[in-house]
This record gives sequence, structure tokens and C-alpha cells, in this order.
Amino acid sequence: MGRLIRKASWWVWLGPGIVLAAVLCVVLWPSIQAQEPQPIYQGIEVQFDSDNYTISEGATLTITVTLTQSSSQPVAVQWTASGTESDGTYYQETGTLEFEAGETAKSVAILLEQDSCCQGTRRLIATLSNPNGAVLGTPSTARVNVLDDDVCPE
Repeated sequence: MGRLIRKASWWVWLGPGIVLAAVLCVVLWPSIQAQEPQPIYQGIEVQFDSDNYTISEGATLTITVTLTQSSSQPVAVQWTASGTESDGTYYQETGTLEFEAGETAKSVAILLEQDSCCQGTRRLIATLSNPNGAVLGTPSTARVNVLDDDVCPE
């Protein structure tokens, strides 16, 4: 009789364990088999065409943003150009570029003010952020050197 009780105890634990494993398999099997759908922008990167630009003050800076391949869907990306002027004021300009399906390049035009101050080369930083329909590529940050065209007294 002692052997029968031990065998029954073993089956008491094994039976619910098998049932629990079967229920978990039935419940979890669809999510185990389901694969994440690949985003439509897989492999599409948005980036600057250069990581360094040089321009004279008073001119219009044109920065080109490109996609590594065309997309069948619209793509958007935010851009920012920022820096500090020689008088200590902070400069920032922002916007959003929107690529239509099939487009692979867009340009941002920024007018750089002419001044009469002798301040030497100034630097702006241009950045891309928050892409929609693509991922950030390299370069997503670019340095802009603004050359001073004023004659400095010695």
C-alpha cells in the first residue's frame, strides 16, 4: 500500500504539470510563430550628403539631405541648425523635410546674415532627428564653418 501512495503522489504532481505545459503551448504558440513585420523603411537611411560645409557670411547655405534609397512611402525628418554668434546670442533655425515617395534628395536653404563685425570663423552645427519612414544614417550631424569676410583692424 505504501508503494501505491508514493506512485499516486508522483502522478498528482505530474498530471497538472503536463496540463499546464499544454495550455501554455496553446496560448503562446501563435506569438512564438508570429514574426515581427519588417518596417517598410528597412534599409532606408536619411542623412546629410556631407559632414562639413564652409560658406562666407551673407551667403545662403544649402545643405542637402539624402535617402540611401527611394521609398514607396513618404519620409520625413526634422533638422536643426544652431550656434552662438560673436556677440553671444544664440542662433537656431529648425524645420521638417518631407520626401514624397520616390524622392531621394531635399535641400535646406539658410540665409547667413551679413555683419560688419570682425569675429573670425563662426561654427554652426546642423543635426537631423526624429525620422519617420527611415532611420538616421551617417552623417546625421554636420559642422558649418561660416567664414568672416570683414577686414579686421590690426
